[in-house]
Amino acid sequence: MYNEALAMLDKNTVDYMIERQQKEIERLKEESLAHKDEIEQYKKNWSNLVNYYL
Repeated sequence: MYNEALAMLDKNTVDYMIERQQKEIERLKEESLAHKDEIEQYKKNWSNLVNYYL
């Protein structure tokens, strides 16, 4: 009985940790896309600045 309860607790803990990691992965993906967009904007601004002075 005790071993079954412990096994269930372990499984629930693993499921919880997996869910947390999936949420963190999604958050990091969104953050990465935001940074990518920001970098593209900096590239465009830099290119415009260079072209202006050439």
